[in-house]
Amino acid sequence: MQGDVSGLIKKGQKSPYIIVLEHGEQAFLVVDKIIVCECTPIENIPLILLSAFFCFNIHYPQGCHNFYSFMEYIFLNKNSKLAASVKHFIASLKNI
Repeated sequence: MQGDVSGLIKKGQKSPYIIVLEHGEQAFLVVDKIIVCECTPIENIPLILLSAFFCFNIHYPQGCHNFYSFMEYIFLNKNSKLAASVKHFIASLKNI
């Protein structure tokens, strides 16, 4: 199956990302154009993606820091250095 995935790897993409196949039944972590692992179970994709940034010492992509800070807050219970906009968003979610 990894042969099918290799054709989907983005050229020039250095940040970790996930390729999802088969209607969400199969997913792979890609880092620096290399298929690192299959993501199982599928529910672990957010944690696997966040972990890849830390394991490979890669900075979050420019313009995505608030998104990944929110992901850290939700999945890792990490709330240090949250931007004001992220704090406001989290507060608005608690009021739903």
